[in-house]
Amino acid sequence: MLCNPFRRLGTSYLIGDAVLKKAAEVFRSSTRNDDIVARLGGDEFVIILPDVSDIANIKKIADKILINISKDSFVPGKDVFLSVSIGISLYPDEAINGTSLLKQADEAMYIAKHSGKNRFHYSEMSAALIQE
Repeated sequence: MLCNPFRRLGTSYLIGDAVLKKAAEVFRSSTRNDDIVARLGGDEFVIILPDVSDIANIKKIADKILINISKDSFVPGKDVFLSVSIGISLYPDEAINGTSLLKQADEAMYIAKHSGKNRFHYSEMSAALIQE
């Protein structure tokens, strides 16, 4: 998951840190108690959804994140709103390890970003599984 307009916030580390913390809070509040939210680095986060048996649950969580991330300004007193691009991949259906799973999600994330931001995209294999 990529926080899209993050780099345009300026050079203040304090503002950047505050935005990252608030984004993490939004991701955490948009997910289930057992889900794992982690920052990969820069403006990229990963969310691990264990025990997902229904692809519709993934869509619900992604939709909730997209709605919640765009609700409030991320900097008090300024109109700083974020959008996110979310890439979705499934384990073990399309990856043999964490590295390949992240690669699939990363590719899907960039497709989402280039499709207009504040949206999600399933990896090719995930999309094929959904259509079956």
